[in-house]
Amino acid sequence: MPGLRLVSGSNAGICFLAILVFCILAFAGCTDNEPDDTTDLVSENEPNDTLVQATGIPVGVTVIGTVDQGDDFADFFIFSVFVSGSYTMTLSGFGANDLDLLLYDRNGLMLARANSDGASREIVRFLDVDVQYVIEVRAVDAPSTTAYTLRIDG
Repeated sequence: MPGLRLVSGSNAGICFLAILVFCILAFAGCTDNEPDDTTDLVSENEPNDTLVQATGIPVGVTVIGTVDQGDDFADFFIFSVFVSGSYTMTLSGFGANDLDLLLYDRNGLMLARANSDGASREIVRFLDVDVQYVIEVRAVDAPSTTAYTLRIDG
């Protein structure tokens, strides 16, 4: 074929080594798909106070947000998973204030709710790959602006 040359002889070994070195350098540090907890922090994007305004977030990233008893009493986040399986949604960092964690499908059907006492809320649930899910963080008894962290792991 015109323009196509196969490498042979001693040049083949050099080409193989060059490709091998490229692959090693290109994939150096790519040991897994787990995010680094210290660098994967994102802040919520307002407005995200309704299901329609839900902010997209990836799995494995920690979201930092705030809610209060006023106009910003709820934050909504939408996400999808790339593999069906068991996922943990964790809400923490809100101190003595009372926040709830709710999970919905994209149509607003509530699938789970975590509203127990304590310093964190957690939902563990099997999630399917072909579904968009929505998480709501809701202020129940938060007399002032309350910061929180939200994380989805699977």
